Amino acid sequence: VSCAPITVTMLAIHSRRKAGCRNGRVSARKPRSPLGTTASQSHHTPLRRGASWGALEDMTEHSRVIAALADVPRVRFLPADVRALAARDEPLPIGHGATNSQPWTVQFMLELLRVPVGASVLDVGSGSGWTTALLARLTGPTGRVRGVEIVPELVEMGRRNLAGCEQPWASIEPARAGVFGLPDDGPFDRILVSADPGEIPAELEQ
Repeated sequence: VSCAPITVTMLAIHSRRKAGCRNGRVSARKPRSPLGTTASQSHHTPLRRGASWGALEDMTEHSRVIAALADVPRVRFLPADVRALAARDEPLPIGHGATNSQPWTVQFMLELLRVPVGASVLDVGSGSGWTTALLARLTGPTGRVRGVEIVPELVEMGRRNLAGCEQPWASIEPARAGVFGLPDDGPFDRILVSADPGEIPAELEQ
């Protein structure tokens, strides 16, 4: 029986562990120097709609993430009262005690995650749907992205925002009490956790 690798990226944790048959790789420490430009600073030209998704496989990981950030503007996933602040490299409130993460941090996590075209990805804490849409941009239509969110109002917000992206291979589901992630939709090749629970729940790595 072969053991398929699963990569989990989460804020503020840097460790490696094993769970069952899968090797978990968790990495989210900020480097001493920035990885590159943020979405608001990038001059990268987005891939045109209808361009070959296979072209993403020929790009460096940094370039792929920058392309996704350019193609999926943060402003579309923010409440109207903070959209004017979309270019700021800082977290912005989206209501219900939640925030839309700092673009630099999102870029950093996505580069660590190394999402291949065609991957199956779980986005834990999908919020307004931005990271779910970015992950879907990285996987392309041959992949599958499932966001999960505990706040019902944010589930609805994320779904509305995601609907405008024309990415039918991505969706957002409400979290269930006592259940980690979306085990019925697994297994996943990659898992992005947009919150810091202190340690990775073993259930996400199984």
